[in-house]
Amino acid sequence: HPRAPSARVDLVYRPTGEVAPGDPGSLDEFLAENYRFYTGSRPWYCEIDHDPWPLRSAAVDVRENTLFEANGFDRPDGDPLVHYARTLDVEADRLRSVRS
Repeated sequence: HPRAPSARVDLVYRPTGEVAPGDPGSLDEFLAENYRFYTGSRPWYCEIDHDPWPLRSAAVDVRENTLFEANGFDRPDGDPLVHYARTLDVEADRLRSVRS
């Protein structure tokens, strides 16, 4: 994006656990199992369909991350929540305009 602030991320990650989908009602499920995405300056959305993400716990070594500062946010306290999943096939419906 031509007006986006400059930011840099340098990290290394690796899976550390076995495949374990998020438990129903858990934060893991809430964050991973989304079946709609939004895009554009004028809001558009699209319904998507896929199998549950084959989530694995993961470790990350963040060498540099300026995304928060570049976008005017304070860096969060604590360690990042990290998951790993192999490639997953996704089917997408047509884009639709968000209407109020």
